[in-house]
Amino acid sequence: MKLFFKIFIITILLSTYSRIVSGQSDSLPVLDLSTCIKAALNYSPILKEGYTKTEIKKNTISLTKSSQLPYLSSSVSYNLTNQNKLDNNYNSASYGINASQVIWQFGKNKAITEQSKYLYQAEVSNYTALQLDVIVQVKLFYYEYLKYAKLLELAKNNVEQAELFLSAAKEKKDLGIGKNSDILKSESDVADAKYIYSVNENYITKLNFELRCLTGLNITDRTKLQDDLFKADIAYSATNSDTLISMAKKNYPELKMIDDLILSQEAYIKSVKADNYPKISAGAGYNWYYNPLFKANDFWNAGITISWDIFSGYRKKYQLKIENLQSDAFTYQKENLLLNLSKEINNQYLLLNENLTLIGIIEVLLKSTTENLNIVLEEYKQGVSSMLELANARTENFRANERYINAWYVYQVSKVQLERTLGLTNK
Repeated sequence: MKLFFKIFIITILLSTYSRIVSGQSDSLPVLDLSTCIKAALNYSPILKEGYTKTEIKKNTISLTKSSQLPYLSSSVSYNLTNQNKLDNNYNSASYGINASQVIWQFGKNKAITEQSKYLYQAEVSNYTALQLDVIVQVKLFYYEYLKYAKLLELAKNNVEQAELFLSAAKEKKDLGIGKNSDILKSESDVADAKYIYSVNENYITKLNFELRCLTGLNITDRTKLQDDLFKADIAYSATNSDTLISMAKKNYPELKMIDDLILSQEAYIKSVKADNYPKISAGAGYNWYYNPLFKANDFWNAGITISWDIFSGYRKKYQLKIENLQSDAFTYQKENLLLNLSKEINNQYLLLNENLTLIGIIEVLLKSTTENLNIVLEEYKQGVSSMLELANARTENFRANERYINAWYVYQVSKVQLERTLGLTNK
């Protein structure tokens, strides 16, 4: 009677495999992916550093614009001296206010301001790239956590089944209808099942810590994450690689950054060329002096100054040559990035579809092993199949479930990597 009851329990436990891989969960509150991403974007120190750098570049624009404004200065002085002594009057004083303004220098100040604007835009693109990298990290750890959570649940069920199989094998041996080989096989299965459970449990602990470090959220072993592992995005598979490449050219932040660096370098070259032309500036001032020996104690001045560095060695020539070469280097860097981007998207597109196809193949395998397990279980109840055959069928089904979960994880990883290459931030 006890043996019949254990076989019944085994039947119930085997049926839980389908619920594990179906992604069903309890009604407890869950933490979803978007919440984790939002928390990480607000928490990440590297993003705070990146944002600070964009603010520095933004303020640099205002700094360069200020160079186009007039320069105004004033000074006041008072002295006691016998140099200009008159009777007992040792006093002397002065006051002055002066203004100067660059009128023309072949657009140098404007070019410098343009350069600072493009450098700011490049820094913004770099900040966007940092955000995408953080999002990718969160997604990868999130999906890895889901994978090991499912594997842990599967492993827990596997341990329970293995222990029941061992108990049933021992009872059959006590009844004189079992074999020692069945007991040894069951003991081996129990040890293997416990080892697998321990490995998965350690991974869950590690991933809890990783997610806490990334998001700043209080994620523990009891935290439930929204189960998005078994969700396919067929939109990517329905889109050809050429369309995805065009999408990446518009969105990939590193590509935008290179474009802005090229424009920034072009603006800087303009400012270097401006040094070959005269600089015209205007100035005006008013000065007041007090001196006991002089009656005329104030005067004003106004004028225009033209300055021109006629020759300063070959510094300007080689400086311009260096900056042009730097511009060419940025252009070649962009061409190489476009080439690698196209190859990367094509490879990731093929890999994504390959992983989706693999899921379908493993689904067939899982269905086959599940049906075989059910058949062997019925035969075991009827005394046709042995305990060893049932244990082997159970192990094959367990491995198929593991492969199914891993296949979905690999698919999600390939999707995350493709989204990063496409420069998508709305996922």
